[in-house]
Amino acid sequence: MCGHLWSCRSVDRTRKKVGIGIVVRDNSRKLTATKAIPLTFSGDRILTEALAIRIGLLFAMEQQWASLEIQSECKALIVRLNEEAEDESQLAVIIRDIKQLKASFWKCNFYLVSQHKDRVSFNLAQFATKLIHDVKWERSFPLWLKRASQS
Repeated sequence: MCGHLWSCRSVDRTRKKVGIGIVVRDNSRKLTATKAIPLTFSGDRILTEALAIRIGLLFAMEQQWASLEIQSECKALIVRLNEEAEDESQLAVIIRDIKQLKASFWKCNFYLVSQHKDRVSFNLAQFATKLIHDVKWERSFPLWLKRASQS
């Protein structure tokens, strides 16, 4: 199967948390699975987004996707992921992980999108800042999530 994955992050400085929202849609853009992940705030936007993409790839593997299109609003990360050269930054281990996970798919591409292009992933990211542990929905979704996916 082929799919589209969106990841988004939201920061709640008061709670010192970052929420990651991951949305998986099929080729007809129908919502198939979502995940909301709370993390302790690190302050590093690229690191948080890299973790979101890594988690998203693992999630897509669980869904048994063969082909995947990953969309993110973090230009610096998308550039690094699409480069052939070895990354020497502090993110090198996560970048390497993502590139190795990418090889598990028949086709996997990373694309830059404008901020909050996918409202569902943004809403999930905001929801995640209020959580204590990860939440995952597949095939059946709460009403607020269904409404966000239809707008």
